[in-house]
Amino acid sequence: MSTQAMSHVPAKQNNLLLIKGVVEILWGVAAIIMALTDPVPIIVSFGLVNIVASALTFAYAGINKHLEISHQWLFIEGVVELAAGVLFIFLIHDLHNFVQWMGYGIVFIVFLQFIYGYFMLTTNRVNVANMISRFVNCLVGTMVALILISNLWGTTGSLILIGGFSVVFGILNSHFAMKFGNIIMGKTE
Repeated sequence: MSTQAMSHVPAKQNNLLLIKGVVEILWGVAAIIMALTDPVPIIVSFGLVNIVASALTFAYAGINKHLEISHQWLFIEGVVELAAGVLFIFLIHDLHNFVQWMGYGIVFIVFLQFIYGYFMLTTNRVNVANMISRFVNCLVGTMVALILISNLWGTTGSLILIGGFSVVFGILNSHFAMKFGNIIMGKTE
């Protein structure tokens, strides 16, 4: 099958991404609650969520190799999630460092989104809504990252912000699963 014909094959196993989105939403809500009650389990639980997310992302990418650039993006996303899981389970042990590393991670995610958007733009695979969404994503992600890195809101406020960011990220992943033409990812089919 030609590459062009393969790119029009529908995605398979969208339920893997839906599960990933739901896990991220649930963790985000739990993180907000933990931030207000007992924030200590946030670090390891976030690491575990990332290990689960990376397994779901790798499984989805493996099933959908025909999606070309989206497949490559999903593979990179899986590697980043796995690295975050290992980092937060084994190397980061205090809340201040957790908040700092979350800020750095969000900067990295925004940077990868920018690269992916630039590639989509240069290959004429993007629309106006996608570019507007990327611009908003870049602004919001950068603001969240700066708040976290500067510790502007203190530890509790930052943990609540991280939980809220996870809920939004989970919603985006759920949207991606239910409607495979996600506005952030661009036209993928």
